[in-house]
Amino acid sequence: MWGPLAAQMLYVGEPVLRHVLRTAPLNDLAELLETPEGVARLRQWLDQD
Repeated sequence: MWGPLAAQMLYVGEPVLRHVLRTAPLNDLAELLETPEGVARLRQWLDQD
């Protein structure tokens, strides 16, 4: 539900965030958040030990 909104916020804020978080893969994160499958992949990755 919130994934697509978060993705759009990352796309819009990327130019500013790029200066603050120089090495963060913001575009990749935004692409993951755009689809339910991407959100599921992110959750799975975060749940790994």
